[in-house]
Amino acid sequence: MPEERRYRVMVVEDETIILNHLISKIQELPLPLEVSAFAANGEDAFDLIRQSPPDILFTDVRMPVMNGLQLAEKIYEEYPDILMVIISGYEEFEYAQQAIRYHVSDYLLKPVNLEKLLTTTEKLCRKLSERFYQTTKEKIHLALSGSLPQEKDNCLELFSVLLIKTGNLYTKESEALAYGHTGAFWEASLVSPWLTNYFSASQSWWLEEIKEFSYHALVVEGSCP
Repeated sequence: MPEERRYRVMVVEDETIILNHLISKIQELPLPLEVSAFAANGEDAFDLIRQSPPDILFTDVRMPVMNGLQLAEKIYEEYPDILMVIISGYEEFEYAQQAIRYHVSDYLLKPVNLEKLLTTTEKLCRKLSERFYQTTKEKIHLALSGSLPQEKDNCLELFSVLLIKTGNLYTKESEALAYGHTGAFWEASLVSPWLTNYFSASQSWWLEEIKEFSYHALVVEGSCP
């Protein structure tokens, strides 16, 4: 299997002690996260985002030059895939809630509670993982149908594909009729439940139905078992 997929985190906070404390807490979490960048205000943060967008952004509300809500607005408009978490004090909480229009994922109140931080980041990691697999499944489906543009895609290199043929390999029947027969055979056979049991400990696999050729494609992350 490939190395564990890691997600990049940016932290934006103008108080150095709080910034370092939050970075330390994030790095200690038992999750595939790495703090790839940090900044003391929204303007510096956005400059860094232009160079290398993170997957997750934690930002304070009150900061000089450009505050957290202004930063959230710019990210929402130009980098909508970044998942954002607003950090605020109790007296700023209602103000911070205005960021819901910018699709902010969650709010953390100062001082940041470790349990709440873990719950929030777990949710964000699940969302990123689901997004990755959904996007990859769509690309592999296009690739198997010959519709994917001919361009290098690193995410597809992480997967292996096995074609599973049920029924006669060389049938004289029409493809539509053959598909109907093999489809019924597939449902009646033990192939599908066997695969489900075999891969029960992992979500990084799925089946693609290729109706044009009466095949099923087993797509597995990493090397095929």
